[in-house]
Amino acid sequence: MRRLTKLLIGLLVMLLISAGFLWLFWRYQLIPLETLVLPSPAGETVVDDGSGTRMTAKNAYAVAEPLAQGWANDARLISTQATFEPGSDIQSGEGDWTLVFYSPEKFSTALISVMENKATLINERNATQNPVLHELDAWQIDSPNVVNQMLKEGGDEFLRSQPGAVLVLSLDMEGQGGWKGRFIHKETRRTFTVQLGAEKGEVIAVQQTG
Repeated sequence: MRRLTKLLIGLLVMLLISAGFLWLFWRYQLIPLETLVLPSPAGETVVDDGSGTRMTAKNAYAVAEPLAQGWANDARLISTQATFEPGSDIQSGEGDWTLVFYSPEKFSTALISVMENKATLINERNATQNPVLHELDAWQIDSPNVVNQMLKEGGDEFLRSQPGAVLVLSLDMEGQGGWKGRFIHKETRRTFTVQLGAEKGEVIAVQQTG
C-alpha cells in the first residue's frame, strides 16, 4: 500500500510539472523572445536583443541605454570598461562591457553589464557627488579604433615581448575624460598604457612600466 501511495504521489508531481511547462509554453509562445524583459536569478533586470554576439563599446551602449533609461529617464553615461583575456580577438574591439550611469534626480549610479548582447542591471548605489559629465556627442571613437591606435603606438611590440598580457579598455565621460587602453602582464607586472581623446582619438599620453 505504501509503495502504491508513493507511486501515485510521484505521478501527480510529474503531471503538475508537465502542466506547468505546458502553461509556460502557451503563455510565452505568442510573445517574440527578443521583446521579453525577464528577471535574472538574482532579481536583476535583463534585456536581450537576440543577436548573441560580443560587441564594440558603442554597440554595448546602444543595448544598455534603454535599460538605463528604464532605471532613470535622466540617466547619463559615466564610464564603460571591458577586459580582454590573452588569446582574445582584441583588434575587433568586441567584448563584454560594464557601464556606469548616473541619475541626477535619483542622485544614484547604476552598474549595467552587457554580455552577449544582454544588458543586466547589476546594482544601484547612492552617489557621493554630482559628477560633471561630457555630453554623449563628445564620444566619437569606438573600441576598435582605440585598439588599433594602441598597437600603432607601441602596443604591438609590447605584445610580442609579453604575449600573455591582458587588455583593459576604459572610457571615462567625467572630468578630462577620454579613452585609456592598458596591456597588463600579470606575471612580469609590465604595463603599456595609451590615453586617447574620446572625440577625435588624439594621443594624450603613452606610458610603459616594468
